[in-house]
This record gives sequence, C-alpha cells and structure tokens, in this order.
Amino acid sequence: MSNFSIVLVALTLVLYFGNNLAIAGSRMEKSFGAIGKALFLYIIIQWILLMLGINIGNRLSGINEVFNIITFLVIMIIFGLKMFISSINTSKGLPKYDFSKTKSTALLAAFDGITTFVIAIAVGVLILDIRKTAIIIGSVLAVGIILFFLIGNRIPEIAPKLRFGPIAGLILIILAIVQTVIFFL
Repeated sequence: MSNFSIVLVALTLVLYFGNNLAIAGSRMEKSFGAIGKALFLYIIIQWILLMLGINIGNRLSGINEVFNIITFLVIMIIFGLKMFISSINTSKGLPKYDFSKTKSTALLAAFDGITTFVIAIAVGVLILDIRKTAIIIGSVLAVGIILFFLIGNRIPEIAPKLRFGPIAGLILIILAIVQTVIFFL
C-alpha cells in the first residue's frame, strides 16, 4: 500500500468525522484550556485505537496474500458504504452534549474510534512498516481533528452544514477497488 493510499485513508476518516467534530467544537466555550483538553483526549483515543487496529491487522497478514487483499477489500467496502449511507441519513448531528466535559468527549472519540479501529485493521493487513503507517495516518488525523474542531468553535453556524461523509465513503470504496485491481494485475 503506497503512502498516497495511506494518506487517502486518513483523509476519509477525517472527512467522515468532520461534521461531529465541528458540531462538538461549536458547543465548546472559546477558552483554550477546555478546547485543548478536549482535543488532546480525542486525539489520544483515536491514536490508541489506530495503533491497536494496525497491530491486529498486521498480525493477521501472515496467512496468505489473497486473504489479505480480500480482507482489505471487504472491510473497506463495508465501511465505505457505512460512511456513505450513515452520512446521508444524518438529520441534525450530535445530541446536545456539553463537550467541555471529559466524559462526552471520550464517548464521542470512542464511538468515532470504532471506525478508525476497523479501518486500521484493514490497512494493517496490507502494510509492512507499522510505524510509518501509524505516523502518517495519526498525523493526518490529528491535523484534521484540530482543523474541524476549531472551525466549529470559531464559526459555529457552519458546523451543521459540513457534510463530507458521503465523499469519504466513496473515496474509501474507490480506494479499495483500485488497491485490489493493482494487486491482481
């Protein structure tokens, strides 16, 4: 899996979470301490689930190359469709939680982290260098998380209008198909 494909996977995750992050940011107070604490907690939970998923996927990868690519294809298509469909059916976004509280931010990160975890397993099946992949995906995730959170915090009226989930789902599906075709050629 190329670095470009790894960056695309990370971007699809950021685009998929973007709406939730912007809404969470719009509901936060403008103080740097509360925002910094929420961002740090969200990023740490995402990184832990990312590393766990990549390691599990990498340990599964020794079985067979065809098994690896089929596992990758199935997971990416299922989650690509999940991203596409769930983003279209979203009505008003997140419930009215106070995201300056640690519990609300941790729950949002954990629920969003399920997608990160499973996609990381799919990526882990195809890669050889765990550290490089984790650094690339983690860095793109961290920058995207901060960007969407701050956009929602600074421009709260735009937060409910950010709907990149369907685009993220389509990119993930196309990426899975392209990687599979490249493998079999």
